[in-house]
Order: sequence, then C-alpha cells, then structure tokens
Amino acid sequence: MRALKLILALLPLAYLGWLLFHFTGFQGWSDGPLASGLGPTVIGLGALAMLFSVGLIARLLRTILAPRGVVVRKGEVVPTEPGFDADAALDRYLARKAAGLGSAEIPEAEDAPRPVFGRKIG
Repeated sequence: MRALKLILALLPLAYLGWLLFHFTGFQGWSDGPLASGLGPTVIGLGALAMLFSVGLIARLLRTILAPRGVVVRKGEVVPTEPGFDADAALDRYLARKAAGLGSAEIPEAEDAPRPVFGRKIG
C-alpha cells in the first residue's frame, strides 16, 4: 500500500516535469522559454513541482525513518497488537490434550432432533 501511495505521489511530479521539458524545448534555458515569453509559465510549473515534492519527500522520510512493524498515524506511533502465535496455540492444545480436555466434542442428546438440511425423508 505504501508503494502505491508513493507511485501516486510521483504522478503529478512526472506530469509537471514533462510540461517543463516540453516548454523548455531542446534549446535549453538560454534561448528557450525566457526569450519566447514562457518564463512565467516555466517558473510557475517549477513552483508547483516543488510544492508537490514536499508531500513526496514527507512520505519517503516517514517510510525510511519509521521502524519496521510500527504503525505511524497522524505523526503518532500506534502500538500494534501481537499477531497469532502458532507455537503458543500448539502448546496450549497439547497441554489440554495431556490433561484430558483434548477435544471439544458436544455430546448429543438422543431425544433432541438433529437439524436436517435439504429434503426431509420419511
């Protein structure tokens, strides 16, 4: 998900970079946009690119500086709950089985009707 957000943050910068390249042309800065009257346009596109790059730099720094496994929301570190521990679950199961509490079977009463799915016979 972080990679998708970084890619989406790069899209406006790529578009503005393409526009800057298009307006400057192949002549460069000496004869190109400033001589043809496109100077304010190029300066404005550069300012917009700098504005959009602030968000991208913030995302990159947050991704790089945040330790692995730590969730950062609104500038605060949110503690994560521990995930499922398979070894602990297996140990609990084996301890219950050794104590005679192994299976969780429900004894059926003989007089209680069993649920029947589908067509009833007889």
